[in-house]
Amino acid sequence: MTLAQSHADAAEAVLCAETTRFAIPVPSRAVRAHLEAERARRAAAPQHAREHEDAPPQVLRALWVHLLEVARALGIAVASADYDPAVYAAVYQHLLHARHAEVVAQDAILPTSAMSAYQFAVPTHDLAPTHAEAGAWIRAVEADTTPADAERQVAEWWQVADGG
Repeated sequence: MTLAQSHADAAEAVLCAETTRFAIPVPSRAVRAHLEAERARRAAAPQHAREHEDAPPQVLRALWVHLLEVARALGIAVASADYDPAVYAAVYQHLLHARHAEVVAQDAILPTSAMSAYQFAVPTHDLAPTHAEAGAWIRAVEADTTPADAERQVAEWWQVADGG
């Protein structure tokens, strides 16, 4: 079983419609370096309680290394282990090949040193499953797959099954 699958249903009709667009935000090298530096700074001195939940820079780097592995598995040329916006974009363009996807270059560094991404001018509410809902989904996965299969599926998250 592949985690990402398309199905001939009402959702698929919307997802593949000509009027639907998937944006692939791709940070420039400078923006990526800034993001990693900000994560390090905020991990040491958070400005908001939710910043404790943010991935630290070493997790961002580990995710990049994993994305390089995915790129290689997909046959995308990788010149070095350094962050490369072209490789980043190519992986997600490949994964979204059945969608109308557009790369959105992210090259502006916004002045956010005095504010947090979690500070909003309007009230917010977390969207999270109840314990019962989460338990039901876990039981459904456990009934449908073995732990080894689930581990493989998570490791191969990038494989996409078309049709269905």
